[in-house]
Amino acid sequence: PFGALLFSQPGQVAEKQRHAVVTGAAGYLGRELCAQLLAENWRVTAVVRQASAERSSALVELARSAGSLGDLELLSLDLMDEDAL
Repeated sequence: PFGALLFSQPGQVAEKQRHAVVTGAAGYLGRELCAQLLAENWRVTAVVRQASAERSSALVELARSAGSLGDLELLSLDLMDEDAL
């Protein structure tokens, strides 16, 4: 599953300060959502269950191609692990 929390107050927050937290970012839909948000100048925290080199590099490449590498943060976190939260 994936989802997104979007933090923005239209008219009050500068464009680059909009922030989204996307869970399931390593999956197809999560990656596509991250790409769309980065293309629209959002800061993105991409939550992945296991930050494997292959999946992480795919997200980093998405950000690089959007010219938004500095706007992507990868967070390795298993949301089903209560101790990790």
